[in-house]
Amino acid sequence: MDLPTIHTPPREQMDSPQKPDRMDSAGINLDEKKDPPLDEDHEFVPGSPGLEREPTGETIREKGTWLYHHSVLSHIWSTQISVLWLITGIVVTLYGLMYLGSNWDPISRLPNVPVAIVNQDAGYTTLGDLPTGSQAVVGQITQGQPMGATFLSALLGNPQLANRLQWTNATEMYATHDEVVNAVDDGKFWGILYVPSNFSDNFVSSLNVNRTTPVKQTTMSLEFIFDQGRSYTVSNFITAVVTASVGAISSGLATQLANGTASSPGLVNPAFYITPISLASGRRHSVLKFGANLATYITLLLMWLGAMMSVTVIHKLFLAKIPHLTGVRPAKDRIPVHFSEPQILFATLAIASIFSFFHALLAWCVLFGLGGHELFQAASPPFLVFGFLWYFSFSCIGFVSLLSVIFGVDGFAIPASLFLILQMVSCGGILDHVLMPGFLRIGEALPFYWGLRALKAYFFGSQVHYLYKCYAVLAGWWAASTLLAIALGSLKLNKWKKSKILEEGRGALEVLGGTMRGIP
Repeated sequence: MDLPTIHTPPREQMDSPQKPDRMDSAGINLDEKKDPPLDEDHEFVPGSPGLEREPTGETIREKGTWLYHHSVLSHIWSTQISVLWLITGIVVTLYGLMYLGSNWDPISRLPNVPVAIVNQDAGYTTLGDLPTGSQAVVGQITQGQPMGATFLSALLGNPQLANRLQWTNATEMYATHDEVVNAVDDGKFWGILYVPSNFSDNFVSSLNVNRTTPVKQTTMSLEFIFDQGRSYTVSNFITAVVTASVGAISSGLATQLANGTASSPGLVNPAFYITPISLASGRRHSVLKFGANLATYITLLLMWLGAMMSVTVIHKLFLAKIPHLTGVRPAKDRIPVHFSEPQILFATLAIASIFSFFHALLAWCVLFGLGGHELFQAASPPFLVFGFLWYFSFSCIGFVSLLSVIFGVDGFAIPASLFLILQMVSCGGILDHVLMPGFLRIGEALPFYWGLRALKAYFFGSQVHYLYKCYAVLAGWWAASTLLAIALGSLKLNKWKKSKILEEGRGALEVLGGTMRGIP
């Protein structure tokens, strides 16, 4: 933070009053003005001592250019402004490329998204209930291969389908449906395509073969289990790809079956050809409203902006009171006090936390007013979200305060804003890192990333097992930045105080010396 300046008048001003300078209409001191040397023709002699000054760019422009007299820019623009102009352009370009480039073509990175297929098809368990002739017909159509295995080979054996996502055959990894669900909830895969145990039997129910007992036709159904709350955008992308892949395999199966039974057109129930394989949604941790997804990172943005405003206002107010608080110069009509540097800095942080309490409460009220209880699916009671927002704001205040100490209260806004943009780009609010360039994983070390994961856990119930880590990382940011801000601020404030005390003492000695000289 910028420290106040206390001016001590020089000794000459204390010893005797100064006479005002006499100035002419051109702003020249008449007491120092001398007549320039002239030759016999009463013309100025160049190079002679006197009032001659070396010609500068300003005097040349003053004499010869119209721009000097009619453009303010000619008086303001400088090399320093040119350098700053170039730097700001580079910053805008880099951040534009980083933000837009990271979200430009996420579809091309879908092959990086890990998904799995688990085939729990038990085969033709009802085949023994059919007459021998009907069993032979089924065996001829299916070539003795269960439909689950047929689907698996059609998906993973076709590069055009298999390469759309990063598919893994996880059949041996999970034995039950509950294990599959837990794997998705734990984040081991973005989604798992589950083939149920009755997949082949449902296919047999669509065949018009002789049966000892009539059966009801049942559609061959798969289930795609995914965590929508983990990333609304990514889950929509991969669901669309899986749906299209299942549709392609389903159409291919219908065509293959129609060609294989052309000699017996009545063998397959016509309804089978409409939707041979259906896909059920196993959506987990639903995002009920689109705005709820935006709220997970826009709310963090509000907390950061609130921290910037709080630090600016509080440090501005404290700057005027630092001479009094440090005992360097007591305020008028106030009893002198003396507080240590850490006490003063800790007081600024305490007041900022009171500001952030108010900001977090207002943000929570906005969320609750828009979404109600259904927004906080995993937060019981809903007030837990308010508590987390206030907790998150501590890391914001600590880091912004550190920037204020380093760059000054008038100069920290630019680095704080740039750091905010970096966090917004790299936190995974719009797209998860799985669909972004690898270097943006730097966001996993920043507060916004963990704040985002915590809000998704509270809003949607997604990956709640990460909550403890979210709190731990944010606590580390708060502690490190706050302690560093107090340490650096104390050093800076102590140095300022010593310089002012020394300056006050020097001024007092000068006054005393002038007084002693004035004694006869």
